[in-house]
Amino acid sequence: MLLLCYLFINRTLLSSCVCGENVFSTPNIMEDILKKAEQARESLIPSKSEAVYQKEYKIYLDWLTRKNVMPKDVTETVFLAYFQELSETYSPNSLWTKWSMLKSMVTIHEKRDITKFNELQAFLKRKSKSYKPKKSAVLSPKDVIRFLKDAPNDIHLLHKVVLIMGYFGGCRSQELLNMKISDIEDRDSVMVVNVPESKTGVSKKFTVVDEKEFSALPLLRLYMSLRPKGIERFF
Repeated sequence: MLLLCYLFINRTLLSSCVCGENVFSTPNIMEDILKKAEQARESLIPSKSEAVYQKEYKIYLDWLTRKNVMPKDVTETVFLAYFQELSETYSPNSLWTKWSMLKSMVTIHEKRDITKFNELQAFLKRKSKSYKPKKSAVLSPKDVIRFLKDAPNDIHLLHKVVLIMGYFGGCRSQELLNMKISDIEDRDSVMVVNVPESKTGVSKKFTVVDEKEFSALPLLRLYMSLRPKGIERFF
């Protein structure tokens, strides 16, 4: 009996293939597959950076409109012309950033893979070869301590608190922006800071204590006492 069932199933599948039919390709299954594929494409763009990606793509589309070029007609030559114009204003590092964002957006919206444009990548590499980025001035540890100790609080209190949070917690700018007063817990000899939204999407905590070289806690308490009532944001 099992053998007969097996032969019947195989014959059914075989006849479907011969007739050009796929027994699994029902409209509902295909619709589900397309939805999941679209979700996968959307995940190519970091959620926090979506607005930046969209803006960069719009700039590119506006340029195409000015040049009377339809997106479907874009070739590697068009991309070369676009990035040549950009190179007259932006640094090579910025060009690579724009290329990366456009790569994702063009993949999603136009189903086109610009990583296959070898001339374009060779152009960007050529621009980067002789480029020397400007080196930002960096404070030494002694400079930081001297600033925290000697700079007047009535002018630089905010800068001091930002520096303390960066020193103890290694916080990024967005993490500082999202920080609330309720995220800081004063435990007399130590302050516990909760960072609910980090870059990795995982919450983290760090502590602020008085160091041998400088006192951080009095600066934080002074800053918190001066914050307007009813304001949740720490910065």
